[in-house]
Amino acid sequence: MDKYLYVFTDEAGDDGLNSKDKYKIIVFSLFADIKSMKKTLESFKKLSVDFFHNSLRSWKDQRGKVKRQPVLLKEFFETFFKENKHFLLSIGIIEKNKDFYSTPEDIKNETIELYSNLFVRSISLYKRYYYIKKGYKECGTPNIAWVIDRNDDEKFITPLRKKIEETSLIKEVIMNGPYFLPKPKYLKDHTKKLKILSQVIEMTDNFSGAILRGLNENTPEYFEMIRTILSRAKGFDISLGEDEKWKWDNVMVSPKNRKECYNNIIGPDYYHKK
Repeated sequence: MDKYLYVFTDEAGDDGLNSKDKYKIIVFSLFADIKSMKKTLESFKKLSVDFFHNSLRSWKDQRGKVKRQPVLLKEFFETFFKENKHFLLSIGIIEKNKDFYSTPEDIKNETIELYSNLFVRSISLYKRYYYIKKGYKECGTPNIAWVIDRNDDEKFITPLRKKIEETSLIKEVIMNGPYFLPKPKYLKDHTKKLKILSQVIEMTDNFSGAILRGLNENTPEYFEMIRTILSRAKGFDISLGEDEKWKWDNVMVSPKNRKECYNNIIGPDYYHKK
């Protein structure tokens, strides 16, 4: 088996409390092997042509006509998830509420904390899968390969790296990364492998961008689209063997005491039921 869990992370929104975006979104795309990653990416690219009449683009570069059609986007994501069963999403939503956050630094720190919490649940599932597949016996300690969209903010990168290193030590995995990659159009002197990894980041960017757009638009049609994306991050069982299933639920909201306000979109947290 492959000894790596491949994690691609991207964010949408900024840290500003007065910006037009009232939320910040974090999305992880998770793959247990390279073959599934490549197949999923190619499917996303093909369906983008079928639905949007253009191949893979970042959410920022996607045509406004597409972004303004939540029903079309919902249909696209439904079709994509139906065709691609072998990857998962983890999603974090920060409501930039001034009752809880006073400065952009507060949002930045909350982002780092949410990254860690999303990694904890993702790693816990992977370690169990790795054990059942005899990964410890065949490959040793499980490894995480973490690829993230390029970011030049050292005040964010340095504490984020430190926090995830601490998380990986606690969870007893080897963290490889973060490897910072730009979107494909900014990638220079690249190999074929780097191009594929960059494109998976761009695919992940579409999930985070679409969720942010939907929350900002605040309409039933956009909420339906968001629910479709969230359906790959929560609310279903993963079969790990003949007699074992894992309930997948990795959607988190910050501040935590605001999560119930989004139950109509997200639903209850399986791990924190009252």
